[in-house]
Amino acid sequence: RWDHIAQMWSRKTEMENGYYAFNDLHAVIAFVGAGRFDAANEVLSAVEAAAQQNNGTTRMMAEDVGIPSCRAMIDFGQQRYAQVIQQLLPIRTVAHRFGGSHAQRDILTQTLIESALRDGNLKLANNLISERKLHKPFTPLSQRFAARLTALAYKFRAREMFEYDFDIRPRRSIARQRREQRLEVIDHRDNAVAGPLLALA
Repeated sequence: RWDHIAQMWSRKTEMENGYYAFNDLHAVIAFVGAGRFDAANEVLSAVEAAAQQNNGTTRMMAEDVGIPSCRAMIDFGQQRYAQVIQQLLPIRTVAHRFGGSHAQRDILTQTLIESALRDGNLKLANNLISERKLHKPFTPLSQRFAARLTALAYKFRAREMFEYDFDIRPRRSIARQRREQRLEVIDHRDNAVAGPLLALA
């Protein structure tokens, strides 16, 4: 399937490369999916040239969103997930500038979440998935992302996951923390300390 889509884009890139950043991103995705990284980089070069040679909207779309998103897709295809995060995270709030619908631009968020999971950046993945679940709580993709994050947290025994109030934290870990925590019970009638008590879960 990717080969077919990439072949269709290859017929148009000579005329369209750098013309519209939103379309350029789709061409890059197709070429990356087909493993044609030379073609993907050619599109990226055209987007970079468009940013340098044009003014106004074309330049803004290319600079603000087109270049980082195209670079991110190429990095993703070459399994450079930390670089994907570096490219996509800063443009999340400005991605609308290069057009498309919310559903179409969602591929950027999906790629960012997937990269965070594959890179082992569980804190970022949790934040992004929690945010996604607020807006799309019942979608199968949101549930799959959350399930994978939980599995990774258990697999790598990521202690940092239990130091924050994350919604995937197992209930037994909360109980253990409460049992280990000592509280000072203060008698407000005379400001005397009644003594440390072991908190009950």
